[in-house]
Amino acid sequence: MKSQDSIKAKLQKLLKLQEGALRVGNTHEAENAAAKIQKILLDYNLEMSEIGQEIPDNPMMHESEDCFRYRSIGGRWEICLLNYIAYWNFCKVFKTVWNEKTRKGMIFGRKENVTVVIWLWKMLSERFVEIGKIDWKTYSAQHESVKFDTFMRNFLMGCADGIWAKFQAEDDARKDAAMDDAKIKNFDEKVTSLVKSHLADIEQYREQNGFTSTTARKAPKGTLNDAHWQGYQFGKNTQIYRGVTDNGNATFSNAIG
Repeated sequence: MKSQDSIKAKLQKLLKLQEGALRVGNTHEAENAAAKIQKILLDYNLEMSEIGQEIPDNPMMHESEDCFRYRSIGGRWEICLLNYIAYWNFCKVFKTVWNEKTRKGMIFGRKENVTVVIWLWKMLSERFVEIGKIDWKTYSAQHESVKFDTFMRNFLMGCADGIWAKFQAEDDARKDAAMDDAKIKNFDEKVTSLVKSHLADIEQYREQNGFTSTTARKAPKGTLNDAHWQGYQFGKNTQIYRGVTDNGNATFSNAIG
């Protein structure tokens, strides 16, 4: 277990990197640093206030995102992936406009959390679509009756469900580590309290601003078919936190390839 001083020192370094990137307009590097900060905060169950960061008077915010960017593929995987990432990063997603032509999702949470959620969602979506198109070449040779868009919808929903499983496994690992470390007490109680606090703040913010909308799908429903399973394995094994690279590019890799 690292000392809290070393953890805070690393966070301060990342914060300076993020601030410097924002000053020169390097949004990608700033978002990459923010994602790494979020991961450390989750791993060590810290709040920004504990590393000397001021909390704004009204920390809650919302952002609306187009969840129908891949129209030729279709499906509900985009909103599901967004919601899964949000859930594990102290945010909440609601469907606002939802019809055949327009699908909108609104993310509620603290600014630093919402920023990370949107960044991860866009980067993962792009990566999963890219891999799906590659895997389709092999899959189509063995399943001639399955259409491309059908495969992609199932594969991408599998990727989303795999990401849920990945975050769940990481959460379980954090709990196991806490149980083995005498310095960390009442881990579950503290995390539960933190989650409830964030959700309560979100609901208060929504009520104060007159938002009414439908909650997005909460959790995976299980394996649907082999294309879904293929995507699930890829999503579950995708490594999305590899540190901040020298050039600021996001790093993604997968054990399956």
